[in-house]
Amino acid sequence: MWAYVGYKFTPEDSITAGINQAPFGLTPYFGTSFLETLGFTMGLEEVYNLGVKFSHVEPDFNYQVGFYPGSAPNAFGLSPDSARYSTAIVRADPYVTFGTNNAEQNMFIGRAEYFVVKNDDVSLAFGASIWHSDIYNFDTRQTGTKQLEGLHALGTYGPWGFKAIYVRQDIDPRNPFRNDLVTVGGFDFSYNLAARGNFVSAEVTYKVPDPIGPFTVVPFAGFSAFYKDKANFRASERFTLGGAWTLTADPNLIIYTEAAIGRNDPYVGVGEFNNGLAQGGENRFKSRFIMNIGYYF
Repeated sequence: MWAYVGYKFTPEDSITAGINQAPFGLTPYFGTSFLETLGFTMGLEEVYNLGVKFSHVEPDFNYQVGFYPGSAPNAFGLSPDSARYSTAIVRADPYVTFGTNNAEQNMFIGRAEYFVVKNDDVSLAFGASIWHSDIYNFDTRQTGTKQLEGLHALGTYGPWGFKAIYVRQDIDPRNPFRNDLVTVGGFDFSYNLAARGNFVSAEVTYKVPDPIGPFTVVPFAGFSAFYKDKANFRASERFTLGGAWTLTADPNLIIYTEAAIGRNDPYVGVGEFNNGLAQGGENRFKSRFIMNIGYYF
């Protein structure tokens, strides 16, 4: 997932080189869900690329800027280009209808975040992000562009917490046949993504004051969606309701239990994977339940 070296110039300033997380949006995650949001499925959330990142962090203000020549390298798997953790623009598998063969290059990515208020009782921060890159097509040997602009907010009020983010996506590929979509992939599978649209995500959490049995529990409720520009491309939406159960005696042990309800969502329901995030699938809500037990060193 990552492999990097770093150097700290001052208590506030550092540099990281290697496979590291791209500084975009709410970091490290847009929400609490183990499945993450539709942003992860689109390649907006928790993205790891190969490059260099500079970070400046103060108590109330932080910013990061990075340059990434390319995505994290493809690893070992059955797919031609999708054996990777975070979602990236890739060369399509043969089963992907209208699949494209692209690679993302020369990524300039940056974010900044400022806390209006920050204390033990309440906090509130606002931030902005930008992402610009080249999209090289292996078939036409031409280069298009990708542009993302994002705004986000996060805060706490006692045991309550919230996160919200908006991202505008404009991908202008140079595919041989159609330029209204690109193929993305991860976890050794690929699928299509609409080139242009608006992504939104919001989540509310609540830290239960007293332990439930041996666990400290944080219930959460989230919503994320991708509204595509093309009129006949159906919107993708996901509702998530769940809880993170942390073993009080050993916080390294965390159990996630969550239900996801989505439509035109590659990760929720059969028949949605190849084109859910592009033209859309059956356009009806489907559901899945996830339970994950992990020990995080």
